[in-house]
Amino acid sequence: MKIKKIAYIDPTSELVATILSSRFKIKIYEYEDGITESDVLLLGVNTQHRLARSLSNLPIVVFDQHTDMYRGNLKSPGKISNINWIYWRLKDGSETHLVMPRYNPLPGILTIPAENKEKFHIYIVDETKESIIGNLDNGKSYELKPLSVRNLETLKKLKKQVSFDFDFLRDVKVEDAIDMLKIIDNERNLYDFWLDEPQDFETQVENCISIINANNSQDSNI
Repeated sequence: MKIKKIAYIDPTSELVATILSSRFKIKIYEYEDGITESDVLLLGVNTQHRLARSLSNLPIVVFDQHTDMYRGNLKSPGKISNINWIYWRLKDGSETHLVMPRYNPLPGILTIPAENKEKFHIYIVDETKESIIGNLDNGKSYELKPLSVRNLETLKKLKKQVSFDFDFLRDVKVEDAIDMLKIIDNERNLYDFWLDEPQDFETQVENCISIINANNSQDSNI
């Protein structure tokens, strides 16, 4: 991760970005809709995670506590929301890798575009060996073999978007999350971080500092 700029979306992420800018000597600016560059970290709150869909046309790796592929009104991209944006990203044809702490098989929680089902891969941190049954959007069920996070190493050299929802840290230690991010890190990646609103502000800042410092330490002032 070689972050040279931080784009913020909302007042909360602007406050965090201001602190990160001072800490790491990184330029910040307000984000405007559109594709971002590989040296930019987009920072927002996770109630806006749906914006990650349109940041790039690259393969995407998502770290999230939720699938964000819930069944609902999937007939129009105009219905995109924070609970189904990964479905639409996959529907767009993007190779999609979803990393979750664990998987809770609730009805409709994993809806997959039938035409792009082979482009979807799921990784479970707790190393479950049980198959996962998803639902294709044509009404058929679809069985997936969950992958170990150790398999993330195959994505190391891939130019990709890395979308990290900080609610992932509710069940995964930040140190362990950093190790996973290091596995896939390269200088061509695009990053977007989504702050977990229930976390207090100090924790949000500390988590950002820990992740950036570990992956971008040569650019820090430490």
